Amino acid sequence: ADVLLKVLSDGYVEVEREGLSVRYPCKPLIIATYNPEEGELREHLLDRFAIGLSADSTPLSVAERVTAVENVIGFSGGSQV
Repeated sequence: ADVLLKVLSDGYVEVEREGLSVRYPCKPLIIATYNPEEGELREHLLDRFAIGLSADSTPLSVAERVTAVENVIGFSGGSQV
């Protein structure tokens, strides 16, 4: 988990093999699952994720999903690709 968080914060991944080291810029997209029965997520992980959805929640309508995506894009200052 620490290596993943480092890549997220640094914006690059470093690959090392047989004495060679190469740095690649990256902007990863993480899609993950979580089992709440295994305990709470650590706070420093929670602030790295823009959207959290619950599988047992009421399904969203198309309009609600569009609004959710627009909110995330607006919050991050990004543009839709």
